[in-house]
Amino acid sequence: SMITHYLHPDNPQERILSQIITAFTNDELIVYPSQHGYQLAMSLSAKDAHLQAARMGNYQTAPIAVLICQDLSHIAQYADIDNFAHRIMKSKLGTGIDFALAPTKLTPKKFIDEKSKTIAVRQAATAIERALVEKLGEAFVSLPIIIDDEPLSYSSSYEVEMAVENLVDGYINGGEIMQSEPTLVSLTDGTVTVLSQGDAQIDF
Repeated sequence: SMITHYLHPDNPQERILSQIITAFTNDELIVYPSQHGYQLAMSLSAKDAHLQAARMGNYQTAPIAVLICQDLSHIAQYADIDNFAHRIMKSKLGTGIDFALAPTKLTPKKFIDEKSKTIAVRQAATAIERALVEKLGEAFVSLPIIIDDEPLSYSSSYEVEMAVENLVDGYINGGEIMQSEPTLVSLTDGTVTVLSQGDAQIDF
């Protein structure tokens, strides 16, 4: 049965954070408040949680996994950043744009996009995301909530909780968050390619 964790969005409580970190390390599938609304989270070493997300999603096409990292140097552990990518990311991290890059050896193969052979990365933008990455000591994996090939859209956190209660292990309630679409940009081969246009505009 799903455990609900109530986390303060600005000052996440240490005691509750440690319970959530334990859930991550126990390979549990968790719903968390991301900067784009409620999404699925799992650890980099997830096995069961990864399968659970796929069963729940029952998707035709697997969604893009995004690694939530602390900052640029942390991202560089998981993705190859050349000078071109570095220059762009330095000014654009945390603006609602995810970046697709070639993965390093630290990125588990199952999270690498099969078609493009890239990994998407995002800088933790909220207090909760930053606390999770810091306490885990590594990036974590974020996926959209998809149930039977339908992305979940909602107007309240209560709706999210009801929709996922028999499908995930943990739910982090961080209050009401508007849903927004991340923009995904590839920075491989020294070019900027918009893979999916979300709410953030591309002006570079």
